[in-house]
Amino acid sequence: MGFFTEASMNLADDAVLCDLMVKAGFKKVFLGIETPMAESLAECGKQQNRKRDMGESVRILQRAGLEVMGGFIVGFDSDPRDIFRRQFEFIQQSGVVTAMVGLLNALPQTRRPSCTGGWRARAAFSPRPAATIPTPRSTSSRVWIASS
Repeated sequence: MGFFTEASMNLADDAVLCDLMVKAGFKKVFLGIETPMAESLAECGKQQNRKRDMGESVRILQRAGLEVMGGFIVGFDSDPRDIFRRQFEFIQQSGVVTAMVGLLNALPQTRRPSCTGGWRARAAFSPRPAATIPTPRSTSSRVWIASS
């Protein structure tokens, strides 16, 4: 048995804290990694993730003795067409053992002051099945996620 916590990516910058956490019985840490894409990190304000090699930060925490779990998001305005492949590759290469990938989804009645009527505006006010992602770069209005 051990402890589990959530932290930001910059936990990897503090070797003393990591060592103390492991000695105190922490086994796992959940990080809001969000995406390997710098543009998308800027879009969601994750500055602590933008200015670092996130894969190396994950490995630092792993070497300290912490199992890293990660939260990921797809559906940012700036996500490229191959975001699913890029997310998968990052997860595999970094060794994140548990990856929770979610779809960016605006809640009903969500308003963005800078919204110009793009796909996010439609997503915020249109009922859509949870398994679809509207994307500005697809040839249709939906991208269907295949289940395995």
